[in-house]
Amino acid sequence: MIALNCVFCYLGFLIAQGWAYGTKGSISIVVGWLTLVVFGSFLILGVIRLVKTPKTTLVFSPVGVLDRRLSVGIIPWSNIEKISQKNYRGHEFLGLQITEEGIQQLDLNLQGRLSFWLNSVLGRNTVWISTYEFDAPFSELWERMCQFLQEHNPKALPDRINHFK
Repeated sequence: MIALNCVFCYLGFLIAQGWAYGTKGSISIVVGWLTLVVFGSFLILGVIRLVKTPKTTLVFSPVGVLDRRLSVGIIPWSNIEKISQKNYRGHEFLGLQITEEGIQQLDLNLQGRLSFWLNSVLGRNTVWISTYEFDAPFSELWERMCQFLQEHNPKALPDRINHFK
């Protein structure tokens, strides 16, 4: 995305300066500068996210689970009612069904609020964690989640635990 923003910034600059073929005129200059400002902003945000984003995205700890893409706080193990797994178009998802009290305590970022709102419209109180960009296989994440739940909240384990090989 950063490279694509660089291309659009460059094109916006060329249009604003009138260097692109047929771009002489005030409308072209305005469009060029708007393109440069908009895509320049996205470029700056992309670089900041690249530099500031922690390397660890998903954290399982004795306190709870943290997915930095969705939440700025930990979801305590006691707030998880059930876990589930889904496979959609070849991508594995880990579902955390949250208690009513847990929903009130969730400290979600913008992406997490949007995702949770879309799920709640459908009557779901589940946070879905996508695992397709992780280096670890889904089976390892599932096993780790089950281990932590076995220690900290065994009633949240599914009735039938699938063990991947």
